[in-house]
Amino acid sequence: MPIVLRPLGQALNLTNGTLAATFGGISSTNSGTTGISLTSVAGGLTSPTTTVTNPAGIGISVGTSSAALSWQYDFNLIRRHRS
Repeated sequence: MPIVLRPLGQALNLTNGTLAATFGGISSTNSGTTGISLTSVAGGLTSPTTTVTNPAGIGISVGTSSAALSWQYDFNLIRRHRS
């Protein structure tokens, strides 16, 4: 059975490394920061479903990474509500 990440908060925060991961899905809800953050990451990541809902910061941030990223993503699912 594939691993599915569904935390309440940030789903992934990876910096300086090599990633070799296939997930069944990635979901982040109400993150106090970024839903998914990849910085200086090599390797590869696959996720057939990716959802980021209501992050306080950026939904998905990929900076200076050479990783091959393959994910199905619906940008309509990102909502940011501030009171």
